[in-house]
Amino acid sequence: MKKITLILIGAMLITTGLSAADKMPLPDEFVKVDLMPEMIKSTPPVYPEKEKKAGTEGDVFIKALIDKEGKVVKAEIAETSGYISLDSAAVEAAFKNEYKPAMQEGKPVAVWVTYKVTFSLDDDKDKDKDQDKDQIKKIEKKKP
Repeated sequence: MKKITLILIGAMLITTGLSAADKMPLPDEFVKVDLMPEMIKSTPPVYPEKEKKAGTEGDVFIKALIDKEGKVVKAEIAETSGYISLDSAAVEAAFKNEYKPAMQEGKPVAVWVTYKVTFSLDDDKDKDKDQDKDQIKKIEKKKP
């Protein structure tokens, strides 16, 4: 039975013109690589205003398929935050990230990666504090 299945898969790859290296892996399929993809452009998600006002925070685990060119071609929720709007924002942002592709025997290959996106209002407060400190430094520099 295994031989028949392998032959059928091989035949499908030949008839579609795809090599085994060209096929896209399934989300839970193991792909042996020499080098994992490296994120070279990270786009943070937009914090949904409704959730920000409500004080909603949470973590979303995203599973993204990185193709041979380093582009995200699929993204899905591996573990939900429990809030649809946070999950959706994280998935939307995933497609804007760019990667150096995974490498297998010197050739780029498609693989899935999983990573955590944290929605935290403390981060926004820290940014506000940093901006306030920058403003204070500017004012102090202007004083004679």
